[in-house]
Amino acid sequence: MISFSRRRLAKYAVDELSNNRPISVVSTRLAAALTASNRQKEVDLLLSDISQELEERGLLAIASLTSASPLSEKFKHELTLQLKKLTGVKEIILQEEVDKDLIGGLKVETASRTWDKTLKRELSKIKEIA
Repeated sequence: MISFSRRRLAKYAVDELSNNRPISVVSTRLAAALTASNRQKEVDLLLSDISQELEERGLLAIASLTSASPLSEKFKHELTLQLKKLTGVKEIILQEEVDKDLIGGLKVETASRTWDKTLKRELSKIKEIA
């Protein structure tokens, strides 16, 4: 039985998608590879590896944005422009989540980076020092 690493499968997926192969074809092949090696439970990990590969190639970053309250469309647009510069990718997909426990500020996570500028984090840092 031939088994490929998740990283290798992620590179394959991004190569295929970059060559305009239909997502349905790529996902079917990835599912077959995972099934053949009895690694079906690794789907979420493979998706993370694909996100990492897309970001490393400068194609796409999926950014998880967490804030204490909903953000305006204008702010999200400006944030998207800044994230494109910071990550060096062509496209950004924002996945917004509201978490009242953050008090204020925001946290942004991509496959390879995290920016935590929340008040909860800042208060936690002060508590560690004291």
